[in-house]
Amino acid sequence: MQNILKRLSGAALFLILVLLLGTQSCTKPEQEVGLELQPEEDLLNVLVTDSFTINSANLDEDSLRADELSLSLAGNYIDPVLGTVSASFYSHIRLSTNNVNFGVPKYLRADSIILSLIYDGNAYGQTAPQEWAVYEVLEDFYIDSTYFTNRNFNKSAYNLIKPGFEFQEINTDDYIPFAEDSLPPQLRLHLREDFAERFLELSGSSVLTNNASFLEYFKGIELRSLSQNGGVARFNLLNPNSKVTLYYTDLLSNEAKTFSFNINSDCARINHFEFDYTGTDFQGIEENEISTTILRGVQAGSGLKTQIFFPFLKNLNLQEGRTINRAELILPLNQNALGDYDPQSLLFLLTKNDDGEFVATPDQLEGTSHIGGIYDAVNKEYRFNIARFVQEVLNETVASDTLYLVSNNSGVSVSRVLINSPEAFPENPEQNMRLRITFSN
Repeated sequence: MQNILKRLSGAALFLILVLLLGTQSCTKPEQEVGLELQPEEDLLNVLVTDSFTINSANLDEDSLRADELSLSLAGNYIDPVLGTVSASFYSHIRLSTNNVNFGVPKYLRADSIILSLIYDGNAYGQTAPQEWAVYEVLEDFYIDSTYFTNRNFNKSAYNLIKPGFEFQEINTDDYIPFAEDSLPPQLRLHLREDFAERFLELSGSSVLTNNASFLEYFKGIELRSLSQNGGVARFNLLNPNSKVTLYYTDLLSNEAKTFSFNINSDCARINHFEFDYTGTDFQGIEENEISTTILRGVQAGSGLKTQIFFPFLKNLNLQEGRTINRAELILPLNQNALGDYDPQSLLFLLTKNDDGEFVATPDQLEGTSHIGGIYDAVNKEYRFNIARFVQEVLNETVASDTLYLVSNNSGVSVSRVLINSPEAFPENPEQNMRLRITFSN
């Protein structure tokens, strides 16, 4: 067979290659070839095909590292395609000063205590009033430890939010009038006065000597929603206005006072996500069942990723002397599933190393200017230049020839993307996932 191939012309050889790949189209290259494995001016006999067989599947995303990230998320929403999405977070609160002495406890009156959390950007999902809960964490967690998105901590069953103040709607636009000033958009939760009294009763005690002692006594809080469909908000806990403020009166002096418990970069902060695909086409994905839906999903927050494999790619090695000039993975969004859910601005492609660990592809390491992966809002698609990965697969110098499409901001987002599978629209392949390779010999 090899001797026969050597005697064939380039055109005849390519025809055999096309048949082997089960290809449906072969065209002249685009005006700009793109990848620079070989200068365009040096190219001869350039050919393009975009009908490679692609095997793809939806996979449950592994838990991801979730501690001390830039943003914290809380809330939930019901996605009509993917089901229920829930986000919550754990955080320390810290003394703003050492050796705290509020005064004589029996002459102190708790007026109010408020948890303020500054929004960062718009909420995800449809917003509606939802019931919030703040719980006291009963288990130590540490800023120098590693935690993942599926981690739960023991907590009290007692909701610290003052009765009547549990229901609030996420409002990321409006400033809040306060005294003669205004406060930036925030979730402002009134906590129970008996919670404030706990701290006032500690006035002058060893618990309030420093933060090490305080964290032994009060380990932290969890914020979550008890509703089902109110949207997920992103919070900037490192904003100085994100804090717990205690308002109290010293009855001896009749003076109103405040004290802040800070949330800052010294606090351990951990995001937690839960997904329920029951009743959707993605049901069973948590048990690694392969869904039959034509959709391929990427869901941030350790929800979904898409596995992509090209079973006949190595047939390109049958054409001697060929050079891969460009290999473009094209991923059109499913228009019907877009809805009101903004797609992610950027996706990543990973592969696996010899130890089975997820690593960046050689093209991903070149950066977005090379690989792409940026959402094209005009064409409603993502495009990835994976020529180096393809070349390494053909050279058998890569540990794995499988790709994994993942979110670029999984730990701080619950956004999702739904892409057409390679077989979604047989009558309109331009709407399907496809690999377009430009090569020459």
